[in-house]
Amino acid sequence: MLVLIAAAFLGFVATEIIAGGVRLLSWETRRSGHDELRREAFSALESTLGVLAVFARTDGALHGPAQGWGDPLVFSSHVAAGGVGLTVTLRDESGLYGLNALAADTAAMRRFLSDVGIGESEAARLADCLADWTDAGDVPRANGAERDRYPEGVAPPNRPLRSLGELRDVLGFREVFFNEDGSGNDLWRRFSAAVSLLSESTRPNVNTAPRAVLEILAARHGFSPDAILQGRGDGEDSGDVVSTLSAGGAVPGRAAASGVVYRNASDLSRAGVPPALGAEVSFQCARLRILVRASRADAVVVLDTLLEMSTGAAGGAAQFPFTILQQRVDARLKD
Repeated sequence: MLVLIAAAFLGFVATEIIAGGVRLLSWETRRSGHDELRREAFSALESTLGVLAVFARTDGALHGPAQGWGDPLVFSSHVAAGGVGLTVTLRDESGLYGLNALAADTAAMRRFLSDVGIGESEAARLADCLADWTDAGDVPRANGAERDRYPEGVAPPNRPLRSLGELRDVLGFREVFFNEDGSGNDLWRRFSAAVSLLSESTRPNVNTAPRAVLEILAARHGFSPDAILQGRGDGEDSGDVVSTLSAGGAVPGRAAASGVVYRNASDLSRAGVPPALGAEVSFQCARLRILVRASRADAVVVLDTLLEMSTGAAGGAAQFPFTILQQRVDARLKD
């Protein structure tokens, strides 16, 4: 009996040792696969940065993907490891209105809110309340609100917004932009599609602005957003540009530039757009976001990087044409 008990115990121990070894091997395999995907993601990022640097140095600035940098994996003839799929998404955050920049400029914020579809008096109230929420002072503006106007437990943090969801706590915004269940209404969809927390400009880049931004500008100046979208040659509503390699595939050759690059107000007038628009837009990428996704089977690594373009990118080989402001792996930057 003792022999049988000992044999059963040893069998149990051996089974657990084997199961532990299998789990450890499985974990090491997953970790090794994850490390390979990280390497592929950073490799794709390096190829993308190289392509962007070439255009920034050659042309003096990045204006828009119509210059030819919209498909960096193709342009650089990037090769991925066997079985790894790569997607690089480029988004010019400066093609959107910088929400914190608007909050600091109440006149610009009032006009923006009016163009979204909010009445003038309500726009003035919301602009002042948002300015009081984000500025460093405690004296309310004419239509604004400081701590004494908020319910217990809610108070202006006196700092820039950190998320769009934070607007639910700003006095007046919940009633205007959100339904009773907390979901955004039509006004919210128009508003949120045109702003970014990663941009610092109130003058969006006309070469990359999505339809939501162009519709706001069109309401002011009486032109069709399609005139710019079709002129740019991208036909995109979102403003994002995507470069993709199929799993394990290499795509040789270079992406050809297509469409028009708007460099100044004269370029806009030649496209049939009122030249007055030139005073309310910019013509260069100031902050470019690069989202790299490397995948194989059900394993995925996401690399999210925000670049700030340097001024005078064409001058001198010693000057790098951009600076990495933020970078996160397997987590997204705050939109």
